[in-house]
Amino acid sequence: FSQLSAEGDALVGTGFAGEVVCFTGALRMMVRDRARELVVEQGGRWQDGVTRTTTILVTGDFDERTFRPGATFSSKLQKAFALVDAGQQLEIITEEAFITRMTIGEHELRSRLGAANARTKVPAWVLSQAGDGPDDDFWGWYRTALAHPSGRADGDESCIWCTKPVPVCAHWVNRERHVCGAYCNERLKRAARRAWQRKGIITSAGDWVPQE
Repeated sequence: FSQLSAEGDALVGTGFAGEVVCFTGALRMMVRDRARELVVEQGGRWQDGVTRTTTILVTGDFDERTFRPGATFSSKLQKAFALVDAGQQLEIITEEAFITRMTIGEHELRSRLGAANARTKVPAWVLSQAGDGPDDDFWGWYRTALAHPSGRADGDESCIWCTKPVPVCAHWVNRERHVCGAYCNERLKRAARRAWQRKGIITSAGDWVPQE
């Protein structure tokens, strides 16, 4: 919300009427499910992947360094670039541009998102439990760093990412981390990776194994 001003509550955009929107990367201001709901509320529809009918690709975690020579891109971005080169009318926009395009005032946007729909910061224990970084037992360290300090959820505890209840039948990994499912688990893992890199606990090359 730091990107939003405190002035007025005027309509700020043209909405997404007739648009087909896809998302890539982790959003900072809201979870992806809520962003998709907002697209529908604004007259558009969303897709999981980039296709020939996609008109807008929203890029989360945007970094200007992404577009430097030699940089790597997500598969969705690569496909979007190819479609644009082939003549498709497809916009690639940031999360901030996505926010300002909506025909909704800032006060209403804040109320619609609310605490339950806003993106949360990585829990403090993800850093404190990481210690000095991976040792010979990488996966042991990784599991310990992400585990909720109160132990495995028994069921109905709040998800640390979206605040929905953690199901009793959730996978043991999700219950160990107090997340409600695979989507929030992925968000937690990505946020943890970025936090560990910022603190110098791991590097982007050599000390990180990307898949569980």
